[in-house]
Amino acid sequence: MRGNNCKYLLYLVLNQKTVAKLRVFVSSTYYDLKHLRANLEAFIKSMGYEPVLFESGDIGFLPDKPLDDSCYKEIHNAHMQVLIIGGNYGSPATADHIKPEEKENHYKKFNSITKTEFLTALELKLPIYFFVENGVLAEYDTFKKNRNNDTIQYAHVSSVNVFYLLDEIYSLKEGNFVQGFSKFEDISSWLKLQWAHLFADFIVNNKQQLELSTLNNSLEQLNSVTESLKIYSEAILKNQNPDEFQKVKGEVDDTIKNHKLANIASDTWVKQSSKLLHLTPLEFASIFLSTKDYNEFSRTINALAHKNGSGSKLIEQGSVMYNKLKSYL
Repeated sequence: MRGNNCKYLLYLVLNQKTVAKLRVFVSSTYYDLKHLRANLEAFIKSMGYEPVLFESGDIGFLPDKPLDDSCYKEIHNAHMQVLIIGGNYGSPATADHIKPEEKENHYKKFNSITKTEFLTALELKLPIYFFVENGVLAEYDTFKKNRNNDTIQYAHVSSVNVFYLLDEIYSLKEGNFVQGFSKFEDISSWLKLQWAHLFADFIVNNKQQLELSTLNNSLEQLNSVTESLKIYSEAILKNQNPDEFQKVKGEVDDTIKNHKLANIASDTWVKQSSKLLHLTPLEFASIFLSTKDYNEFSRTINALAHKNGSGSKLIEQGSVMYNKLKSYL
């Protein structure tokens, strides 16, 4: 499953006013897997979610567009995708302009409609659950050892493009887990477990966010009290002993500044960035404290980067990290 935004998926669904249910787009070839698709549709409904399958009228086909274009467009309205891969690769995507006789070529490379649906969901960063027939998975191992042999007629697939599709899935940097299946129950039981984990993950993350929010509020209140006590103490000392006041105030200010510098210098991003700039973390922290806002900070850092050849766009996610560093103050 592709999990780039899984943690907040339920949050997004629950907070959408126009969509009441989580929408699951089902991608697969049709004729060889139609009974499996029907079972999956019923299963998704039983979970309280909304399945999206073209054969059930869930996709509005545009009269002036190829049929598969409407399928790709509908994926934009889904929250996740279930991709089922069997032995058939499927019909070519309209955009590929494949001739009928070329499709019959066991080794002709092209993008099918099912694969293009997968690529669309991938581009949208939707969570994707991958299921592949066990026979296809077993034969995929044979294919990997015979990639350059175009004389093999594989028993479980109609086209080696099925294997190329698996290549793309396994090459993903995240969310590329593939679950084999031989019967529908293999799919339904796995989805139950995964969706339960997804919901549990949402609850845990939501709880952590609430705890962090409470902690931030407490820290803000503590900082406010500390600052008030500092001002009050300074006022008393200034009235009683003006000369001693200046000395003590300087020492306190230095202590506070050094504490802030140490906190900022301990940040991982600061350590990485200062290394690229050929600075110590404390020097980087001093620059941060001496600038009044992000724009000035960014100009100073970029000037240093340009000066020592580190590149003017050295600091990625600069504004986000700047605000994070502000929390140390």
